[in-house]
Amino acid sequence: MTKKILVAAVLAAAVGSGAFAQLMLGVSGALYMDTTNGVTASQIADQFKSGENIWYGGFVEIAGKHIGLGLSFNTSAAYTDILDVTWHNYDAAFYLAYHLFGARAFLDPLAELGVGALAQINDTSSNIATGTGYWYGALGLGINLGPIGIFGKFAYDFKLAQHLTQTDEAGNKYDVPYYQAYDLSGDGYLPNFRFTLGAKLIL
Repeated sequence: MTKKILVAAVLAAAVGSGAFAQLMLGVSGALYMDTTNGVTASQIADQFKSGENIWYGGFVEIAGKHIGLGLSFNTSAAYTDILDVTWHNYDAAFYLAYHLFGARAFLDPLAELGVGALAQINDTSSNIATGTGYWYGALGLGINLGPIGIFGKFAYDFKLAQHLTQTDEAGNKYDVPYYQAYDLSGDGYLPNFRFTLGAKLIL
C-alpha cells in the first residue's frame, strides 16, 4: 500500500508540475513537541533561541510551479542516558509539497504530505537500534526574496510501526520485541507535533 501511495504521489507531481522548474536546497531545524499541556509561541521561540531539543538537518526539493517532491533529513545532538550509554537520533522523510502561489512566489503558503522514519542507535557493542515509521501532514508559510527563502511549518506525525534490532557477537542482526513507543527523550514517548524553521536556496 505504501509503495502504491508513493508511486501515485510521484505521478501526481509529474502531471501537476508539467516540467520541473527549480531545485531547492535548504537547511532546517525541527522541534518535536507534546502539546498535551499546551505550547506557546514564546516557548517555541525560546527553544530555537537556545538550540535546546532542536534537530538540525537539510532538505532537497524539486518543484514545478506548484507541486514539488522533497527529501529531508534531521539529526539531534547525541545524548547519554543514566546507564552511560550514548544515543544518536535520526529522522528522514520523503514528501509531496503543494505551493499555493508557486514555489518562487514572495508569499509561499504550503502544504506537505510525507512518509518517514525515526531511528535511534546507541554506541555500545550490542548496537541496539529502535525506530518507527510514520506519515505526516504539514501546513506552513514561506517568504522568498529572489533565490533566497525562509519558511516555517507545523506538522502532525502519525506512527506506522516500530522495531528494535540488536547485533549479536557474531555480527548478525536480529529483531527484538519492543512494545513501547519510539523514545525521543528517554521517556518512551513520540511527540506527534513538530515545528520546523528553515532557509533555502532556489536554483
